Amino acid sequence: MPERRALTAAQERLLDAARAHLDEHGDVPMAEDLALATGLQSTAVLSQLGELGVQGYLSSDPLMPGHLRINDSGRAAT
Repeated sequence: MPERRALTAAQERLLDAARAHLDEHGDVPMAEDLALATGLQSTAVLSQLGELGVQGYLSSDPLMPGHLRINDSGRAAT
């Protein structure tokens, strides 16, 4: 398991937006949805998503390109 470091404010916002979308829609948002929800530029979203992936908080869903899997607190989407 990758080492998890303290999250930045932008990373917290992204994870919160992903969790909220999951709660509301029953699936994990695409990166574009996160950019709209957080007000971050798409390049910043992609950069932060990459770092969250390195730390193990998020991963790609191999069956649904462009979709993310949340790996924290046991709430990963299936």
